[in-house]
Amino acid sequence: MWGNIRLKTQAKTPEQALEDYLDSIYIQSHSQYSVASYRTAIDGQKNGFRKFLQEKYNCDEIQLTTRIQNQELDVYNILNEYAIFLDKKGVKPKTIRLWFTVVKGYLTHLGVEVFSEKCKQRVKLPKIIRIKKEALTKEILVKLLRNLESKLLTAVLVAISSGMRVGEISALTLADIEFNRDPVKINIRAETSKSREDRETYLTHEASEALKDYLKRYFGWREDSTNEQ
Repeated sequence: MWGNIRLKTQAKTPEQALEDYLDSIYIQSHSQYSVASYRTAIDGQKNGFRKFLQEKYNCDEIQLTTRIQNQELDVYNILNEYAIFLDKKGVKPKTIRLWFTVVKGYLTHLGVEVFSEKCKQRVKLPKIIRIKKEALTKEILVKLLRNLESKLLTAVLVAISSGMRVGEISALTLADIEFNRDPVKINIRAETSKSREDRETYLTHEASEALKDYLKRYFGWREDSTNEQ
């Protein structure tokens, strides 16, 4: 049975294999940003995994899978060499770690066994340098806010007040906002939430007033109207 599965995997073209993998990522996250990030890790023209394979082994990922399964190549050596390749290209440690995870998942998707414990033992990844950052002062924040145009200012205040992500804010409808509550309540729908779960959050008085003013000015919204849009 397992031999048949391998043959089916090897019969795919690299593009078919990649699209299948990206589809599996999208169905978990429903995030086009995640899909784009994964695609760059594998197919990036400068530092993608395919670029590395062509330069180092003169093969694509399907041919690589066959060579690993035939024990011509060792997957952990390849992953370690890819990490070194990225480091020499000047890729930041955080990105190297992300792309390493993407490639490891892709190889697993192609039928290559990759064990996490062996990766820890045999693949060396650069450490992420964490630099302590100073918080912006209240005076600087006030200056920044004063120089924002109305739409962006409203979005910033709502984000700071509620903890919502940009994608969640952009997906809001009037029906999600309960202006008759004090404080104003926002219902974040599962389909717009990164966690894919319903949740609720609240706005400060300043943020809710900025949002009301924005809706009145640009959409003719009235406080006594029903939120059905």
